[in-house]
Amino acid sequence: WILPAFLGAGLVRGKGGWLANVAALLAFAGMVTLPGMLITDWYASAIGHEYGLAGTQAVESYMESTMWGIAGFGIAAMAGFVIGVPLSVVALIRAGLVRWWTLLAVIVPLAALFASQGAVWGALLCAAGLLVYAWSLAGAVRKVTALGG
Repeated sequence: WILPAFLGAGLVRGKGGWLANVAALLAFAGMVTLPGMLITDWYASAIGHEYGLAGTQAVESYMESTMWGIAGFGIAAMAGFVIGVPLSVVALIRAGLVRWWTLLAVIVPLAALFASQGAVWGALLCAAGLLVYAWSLAGAVRKVTALGG
């Protein structure tokens, strides 16, 4: 989901350009911090394997209460998804490159994914939204290419 926010910044000129640049900045922050946030999953899995659920919960509680980096990685990574991607779509809409419903194709699946807590129905809805978003972006690229941009 984050990479298209970069594409949007390259497509939008004039009206909506500053929104596209802010979205790209958020996407960059998300892209570079997401691996740091995800590595904690590996550690939590290993701790759980060795020390059980109580050990995992104790370590995660300690890390969250004493280490700023965990929250920092999480906030920056999620900002790329939750704010950056929809903001890039708003910029594309303002530039006249995609239709208004493209924003729904991004917001509804993200909300469903969080609400479903990773359940299959949320993942399927997220994948469907990503396909619609990709289709809209392909149209935006064709428009910009036809304009000689």
